[in-house]
Amino acid sequence: MNQTQTSLTSTEHGEPFDQHGVSNVALLSNILAKQLTGHHRTLAYRIKAQACSSLILTGNAYVNGVWPEGIVALNLSSGDHRLHIRRSHLTAKAREIVDRQMETARTVARMKDILNAKKEK
Repeated sequence: MNQTQTSLTSTEHGEPFDQHGVSNVALLSNILAKQLTGHHRTLAYRIKAQACSSLILTGNAYVNGVWPEGIVALNLSSGDHRLHIRRSHLTAKAREIVDRQMETARTVARMKDILNAKKEK
């Protein structure tokens, strides 16, 4: 097993977890989803969500920030990559971990929301 390509963390079935492979699936399905429409876009985002859930469950992704509308920023431990994903799209077990991590993560606001709030005052 090449440790630069495969994490020593195992899946729940005992197989080695390919951290880089799953990270690549998450990143590429995110890129692909932005280029697709309809059912194909939904499918690409589902693949991304499953890959992100697996990364979270194996400790290979963690919450970096919390965005409005239930979006979390994830840092991937396989490199200098970050993905945004709706918390509701993750599996139940991944959401449990994300919920604990969100307690200490920074909260992010969109600039337009900040500017609108200033105008309202």
